[in-house]
Amino acid sequence: MNVALIGTGRLGSSIARALPRGLFTIAALYDKKTPAARLCRRRLGRGRVFASASDAAALADLVLISVSDDAVAAVAAALAEAPLPWKEKIVLHTSGALSSLELAPLKRAGAAVGSVHPAQSFAGLHMSPSRFHGVSFAVEGDPEAAAAGRRLARSIGGRPFTIKPGDKALYHAACSLASNMLVVLFDSACSVLESIGLEPSEAERILLPLVEGTVESLKRLGRAGALTGPIARGDEETVRLHLTALRGRRKTDEAYRLLGVLALELAEAKGLDPKKIKRLARRLAER
Repeated sequence: MNVALIGTGRLGSSIARALPRGLFTIAALYDKKTPAARLCRRRLGRGRVFASASDAAALADLVLISVSDDAVAAVAAALAEAPLPWKEKIVLHTSGALSSLELAPLKRAGAAVGSVHPAQSFAGLHMSPSRFHGVSFAVEGDPEAAAAGRRLARSIGGRPFTIKPGDKALYHAACSLASNMLVVLFDSACSVLESIGLEPSEAERILLPLVEGTVESLKRLGRAGALTGPIARGDEETVRLHLTALRGRRKTDEAYRLLGVLALELAEAKGLDPKKIKRLARRLAER
């Protein structure tokens, strides 16, 4: 299957690099930033760089649109204006939050449309193909397009699952909470340590093993089982000390209180005494 990659950023170029040559041929590359497409071509060692998305799509059986979310609809509309045999093509986009409805102009032109998104973070260009191994891929769209999305995911070691178009935004919000917001929480925790005189590198050195240990506990014990600390124990006095120490750090204090309330639900599932839960809830609500 010949593939045209429209958008050669982190995700698109990583997928292109991982696609097995025996199943997919990277025939064409396009990016509004031509140097980015050329760099992708050099690193892939395959594909031809085109000056327009429609020229790239002309060579493909599968058009993979991997551009920023706010550009997907515009790219789809522009492609649909090209006089190409769209009934013979499949078009997938890689947005996590958007559904295949963004590709409506191409669907009207005759293409089979869908979306495929890996639940994985890509902080750098051209990540190792192994980055996709065991990763879940959200897939939706027309039957032919969804089948192509599942085939693509499996070919690079992924685990596709079907999602409803209307659930894409919630799915992506969950991914953001688990990944992006973890980085934000880590940064906030480092800032607290830096406020008592530790260097940023030292703060990271202290906290990273803690985060890594927590992830390992999640794998082995599940969500409730992995919850430790004062809220899991029902230790109201330690929570009081935390809140007192965070006084004056308004945003961090608010985050601690809100996450503490959510932690109480896990603590309840873990079997914490309901009386302790009520006392902790009152303590977290105090100002």
